[in-house]
Amino acid sequence: MARAHIVIIGAGISGLTAAVTIGEGVDKLIAAGKTIARPEITILEAADWIGGRARTDVLSSGVAVDVGPHWFHGGAKNPFYKWANDRRYDLGPISIDTATRRFNVSADGAVKPEQREWAMERLYEMYAIWKAQHPDEDISLRQLAEMSKSRVIVAVAEERANNWMAVDSAEKVSSDEFWGDDAGSGGMQLQDGIEKLITAMTSEAQYYKTDIQLRRVVQAVRKVGKSFEIVTDKDTVEADYVLCTISVGALKSNGVQFSKNVHSQLDPVLAGMTGARMTKIFVPLRPEFFTERNIAPDTFVTLYEQRHSWLLHLRTDGKPLVTIFASGAMSDLVEKSHYVDIESQMLDLLDRVVDPDLTGARDNLEGRIHITDWTTNPYFLCAYSAMLPGVKRRNPLVIGNMVFAGEAFVQSLKKSPSQMTGAWESGRIAGQKILRKLASSSPLPVGERVPERSEGG
Repeated sequence: MARAHIVIIGAGISGLTAAVTIGEGVDKLIAAGKTIARPEITILEAADWIGGRARTDVLSSGVAVDVGPHWFHGGAKNPFYKWANDRRYDLGPISIDTATRRFNVSADGAVKPEQREWAMERLYEMYAIWKAQHPDEDISLRQLAEMSKSRVIVAVAEERANNWMAVDSAEKVSSDEFWGDDAGSGGMQLQDGIEKLITAMTSEAQYYKTDIQLRRVVQAVRKVGKSFEIVTDKDTVEADYVLCTISVGALKSNGVQFSKNVHSQLDPVLAGMTGARMTKIFVPLRPEFFTERNIAPDTFVTLYEQRHSWLLHLRTDGKPLVTIFASGAMSDLVEKSHYVDIESQMLDLLDRVVDPDLTGARDNLEGRIHITDWTTNPYFLCAYSAMLPGVKRRNPLVIGNMVFAGEAFVQSLKKSPSQMTGAWESGRIAGQKILRKLASSSPLPVGERVPERSEGG
């Protein structure tokens, strides 16, 4: 029998998980005597690294930092961590960030911390009441805030839309998603970086003979008879099954062309999504800067201004640096500005924080600041996904022998959409869907087909 060829677009967490799931699943089918030809698995990755948005960079100071996802939310109970731990992956030393050391600083006429706390409590009370009256409906965070008739509550809703959901307006924020996200900040951290996890996943995928090809930019996916042609910047690849894991931002940009049939089913799904824009700015400082000021590891500071707010993570994982998060429109501005200008502005920003004392950071800089580019990088065009009000998430989208997966394609809010755990969950489900298609296409007796299992979509 001819071997099926599976092409996975994207070597991020979803793509690697799918490859491992398929490889492991085929082994189980063979071991059970349900013989099928082992498929070829190829991953095409546009970037020059494996891991997608899960990447570890090394600063000029020698400190390793995670430029994308960082935490296993929920600690040892996190299902992705448990999966990796059960496979005996070498994740290196692990630390816990409890996210309990928090400071709020208001400047330039921004809402005061005590007002903000009151507004958030009131906003949640309003949501609980509204949800009890409309259990099957959703409402935008802006609409919910405007019901209060309070300018403070509206202002705080806009702050949270920008600095937490990383979108430009609370009109684009689903209240169900906003209040349904129970992950919050903090969790388990890999001290050697998320790269340890990606390296382990890559090794297992390659154990199952997955061919991972970097710098292969997919331009189009065409249906030709019962097969597919994947057009890249270098050549054309034939496949029997395609699993696409590229980001919502890249999908919405139409950087990859699909057939009319695919667009007719994919576009309505994408219309309910938006790309959240988030940029990390790493500022390496002398270790003494923190010890002399008694600044504890994993301390959070939120600096609220009238038009924008900044989240600062101090001594991330105990390392001598400040991680600054720029979100929404500010993410665009930071990534498109000149490096020297951003460096000066970030150091000026730290000078404005006196509790804890971050003044004088300019005189303690140790190496170059490092700026991510998830918002403007054409292979991603967003840091993660967000759903518009009234739109429900769904699990991987299946269109014939093509499957769309990734952190955006996770149905349950309890399964961590928009996070690396959601990317793993989506890749796992997508891999199982491909596996069932492989099994059903093999010449097995009807009574020995692999049974369908409910995956919530």
